[in-house]
Amino acid sequence: SLSVISGGLQTFQWDMRERPGRVMLTVIPGVKFKLFVDDEPVEVDTESVAEIDRGEHQLRVQSDWYLPVEMAIDVIGLGQTQQLELDLTPAWADVKIRSQPEGAQVRNNGELLGVTPLEVRLLQGMQSLSLEKALFKSTVVDVHVTAGESLLLDTIVLTPADGKLK
Repeated sequence: SLSVISGGLQTFQWDMRERPGRVMLTVIPGVKFKLFVDDEPVEVDTESVAEIDRGEHQLRVQSDWYLPVEMAIDVIGLGQTQQLELDLTPAWADVKIRSQPEGAQVRNNGELLGVTPLEVRLLQGMQSLSLEKALFKSTVVDVHVTAGESLLLDTIVLTPADGKLK
């Protein structure tokens, strides 16, 4: 509110700023994501709307288990809403793991994935899987995973543990 007092000259100063644009993001599939504008994190409200200053910007959307999506956008600004739909590409592959004998625990970076025979999703890149079963030596297998390419590993043959004399 503005109060004007009688009896004298008054000066008022306003700092007027242009309203940002409203960019409504639809991410397919509908997973949680982080938005970066010109490499700076930007808050997105519960309706997936981000307020972005008018002009050309570089957007990046990141989500766990998906490849980042980058694109240029020209934001209209002035409070106007623009809609943007982004299709995310999985950053994983389905990997089938079998062992002889079956029933070996499979771990990736110490995390238990399950017991063979096993089908799991692994992120792209080099993954180091360890297989462990009582009475057998632990076995480590390095696997190169390519996003979107299913992988059937050759059956991993576990070696019996060395005997011990008492």
